[in-house]
Amino acid sequence: MRQKHTYKQNKKGYVTLMSVLILSVIALSISVTLLAMGITATQNSLSLEDGSKASAFADACMEKALDSIRADNLYTGTVPLTFTDGECSAVVTDIAGNNKRIESIGTADNATQRLELETTQVYPQLIIDFRKNTEDF
Repeated sequence: MRQKHTYKQNKKGYVTLMSVLILSVIALSISVTLLAMGITATQNSLSLEDGSKASAFADACMEKALDSIRADNLYTGTVPLTFTDGECSAVVTDIAGNNKRIESIGTADNATQRLELETTQVYPQLIIDFRKNTEDF
């Protein structure tokens, strides 16, 4: 009789051990999933921050190019700027008459932002025809 009693106790221990192992695997799976989601959220946040910086850099070069046009309405050329965590450049070209086109590109880490602007009048007052974000020039 003692052997059957011992066998039943061992069987209960085996069931308990298997239950603990299964619960551990489930808890580990949930932990790994949450960790992966946290890493993805962090990467998305950094990408969004880089995109915002690139946009701000492109704006800065666009404004610097507009300042160059205001100072000299015949100005054409490239306006480069360098920042601690990125850079930008803007190219000013003549299109028709005294009208200008400015193509600005800002870069921060892996993000790039492009802006395009055209003027319909440069002198005596600068008038902007359109300004838009663009995929490519």
